[in-house]
Amino acid sequence: MTKIIEKKQIVLMYIFASAVYFMSYTTRINYNTVLVEISTAESISRSLLALPLTASFITYGLGQIISGWLGDKFDAFKLITLGLVLSAVMNFLLPLFPKPYIMVAFWAVNGFAQALIYPPLMKITSHYLSERHYAKVCLFVTIGSHAATLLMYLVSPVIITIASWKFVFFSSFGCAVVFLVIWQLYSKNIKRKYGITAKSSKNCTATEETETVTPKVLFVSSGLVIIMLAVIMQGFLRDGIATWMPAYLSDVFSLSNEISILTTVILPIFSIFSAYVILAVRNKLCRNELKLAGVTFLAAVAAIVLLLIFKANMPLSVLFLAFTSACSHAINFLLICLVPKRFEKYGRFSLVTGMINSCTYVGAAISTYGFAALSESCGWNVTLVLWGVIALTGFVCCFAALRQWNKV
Repeated sequence: MTKIIEKKQIVLMYIFASAVYFMSYTTRINYNTVLVEISTAESISRSLLALPLTASFITYGLGQIISGWLGDKFDAFKLITLGLVLSAVMNFLLPLFPKPYIMVAFWAVNGFAQALIYPPLMKITSHYLSERHYAKVCLFVTIGSHAATLLMYLVSPVIITIASWKFVFFSSFGCAVVFLVIWQLYSKNIKRKYGITAKSSKNCTATEETETVTPKVLFVSSGLVIIMLAVIMQGFLRDGIATWMPAYLSDVFSLSNEISILTTVILPIFSIFSAYVILAVRNKLCRNELKLAGVTFLAAVAAIVLLLIFKANMPLSVLFLAFTSACSHAINFLLICLVPKRFEKYGRFSLVTGMINSCTYVGAAISTYGFAALSESCGWNVTLVLWGVIALTGFVCCFAALRQWNKV
């Protein structure tokens, strides 16, 4: 199996892997950043505007499994290109038809298009890079998503002020087209230089042991089913807070939509920091990803309790929400990026990656619409309490699966 050993090419792989996911998030997270403004400008309720997000999370989650299967059959580079093209087109079309149910259709397609990107990207990096460099590239990919989120929360209010929310999507479309040209040149160069296709790497991690692994061992005896439930809880928190923090600040502190969106820029800053911290803690203090994820869930519970106590103080509210979001992203890094590596010896790395990542979007799909309806009908206090219960449930799941996990 050929690996990239040249330092320059390894660095380029880091950059392009991060850039691909950066571009992916730019054409996905932009809807979240302007949701409150669309509600105001188009006089559409937030619960209706949550439907496109819910649809995209569903198609993204299901698409993860399909994308993982396609990655073993077709060129992974071409799958990424197809995903980026479809996503760019949906970003161009959505603002042209600002009707809730039409937007649902466009963003559902966008969700599936996004799903064509992550599993093939992980397949490419795991094939071309050594295990040590693969761990690092996971961090770079995570940073790429946070950087895109940071950019969109900074730029969207400016674009809204200068033009309108529609130009946020048009701008994302333009950037995606430019990046697609660069990505095509890079992917052709890598394939020409190393002569490796997705088909040739199809079974690169398989061993004789894979033939004897039963579904019971893979999903039940390992504790993976319980871990997947913890991932769903993480999805509730991560995307629930990211989507509805601007609405929370706008409702509770009477901030303008632009200021509420701009204030939310603190989330990706904390999230980038959390990725570095959790990896350092994992490498130096606790090698058990599941135990560390459980402790991080507990830290999120504490932050939500403090948020409820100091809910009248806006700076503290923003701080505790950002910390909770950072915890959810740290848990995401542990459970989505690192946990699947334990299953590589069974030749089930891609399958477990797709299954776990799809669970994130089960939680995201439910929370996006559910939290909108709950906050509108019961208020934010009830919503915050539910966030605390969700984080506590995640903690229980992680420690409930710990004994089985230690045997993997």
